[in-house]
Amino acid sequence: MSVELSLCPYPRFQDGFVFFNALKNKQLTWKDGIIPYEMDSAFCTCYSQVGRTGGKQEISLGRGCLFHEIIVHELMHSVGFWHEHSRADRDEHIHIRWDNILPGMKSQFDKISASLQDTQGERYDYRSIMHYDSTAFSRNGRNTIETVQEGFTDVIGSATDLSQLDIVK
Repeated sequence: MSVELSLCPYPRFQDGFVFFNALKNKQLTWKDGIIPYEMDSAFCTCYSQVGRTGGKQEISLGRGCLFHEIIVHELMHSVGFWHEHSRADRDEHIHIRWDNILPGMKSQFDKISASLQDTQGERYDYRSIMHYDSTAFSRNGRNTIETVQEGFTDVIGSATDLSQLDIVK
């Protein structure tokens, strides 16, 4: 999965229609009044807090994020899933090419302590919707992530829905 940063200032879907916020009320409520959300005028990034944080659960789905796989990815963060490539055991499965990562984006490749990331005892998942693609945040078009197991570098980050292991977890 990859989001083109250049999509942000150009709010167009692939079918050519322009996306715009026609809502006058910036804070809306669902029918039952339980789940409020706000429309942010910046509306330019894709992110979510990981897990339930208490209070307002912040999920941002900017213009370049309005694709099924990205929405599912961010919702998975909101229910507690970290990036697969952040697992404590990731070095057994992938190599991070630090020299190829954009300045300021290296934190996207930090490992998460095993005590914070519950993998449910499942093996590393190259097909996870929570895995970045091989050139994510590349400063030079080269790979930022390469798989140890041959033949999977082109697989990572290509999920369009939950993998079997995502479902098990």
